[in-house]
Amino acid sequence: GPYDIIILGESSHWKGMAMSFWDPAVAEKVAIHAPCTVLVARNLEEGHGHLICTDGSERSLEMVRQDARLASRCDCPISLMSVALDVESKAEATDNVAKAKQLLDSMGVDVKETITRVGNPVDEIIGAGPNYSLIVVAESGRTGLQRFFMGSVAFKVLEDADNSVMSVR
Repeated sequence: GPYDIIILGESSHWKGMAMSFWDPAVAEKVAIHAPCTVLVARNLEEGHGHLICTDGSERSLEMVRQDARLASRCDCPISLMSVALDVESKAEATDNVAKAKQLLDSMGVDVKETITRVGNPVDEIIGAGPNYSLIVVAESGRTGLQRFFMGSVAFKVLEDADNSVMSVR
């Protein structure tokens, strides 16, 4: 349907990409194929805030804007995070969170903290995730089959995190 967001709980059969090919869980199917934002709720605890992960792209900054509106409606604290693949890219990641913070400042939205890490983006985001009620990531814009076969940081975080994840499209 013409929805902006689909919110669902994690399927009990969510087993990762290899098993999903043969026995796909409903939540995983929806996350792969939905044309809109998908929030998979797991172990949801209020009050820990949103961890908004940005790569500095226009799509990512639009996701920051969208989630800031959502988070401000529930008085959820916002933390911004960007991950550099290597030490040489750390300045760019720092710049990414600075751009996102500037955007939120212009909207009158407070940012609790900014975080820049170096490493594998999926591992770093999932490692930080348990400290927050919700991890927010922007989808790459790939189609469902491209996401399935090529993967994306957003989908891998959605698949592997132990807490709630919202993949914004």
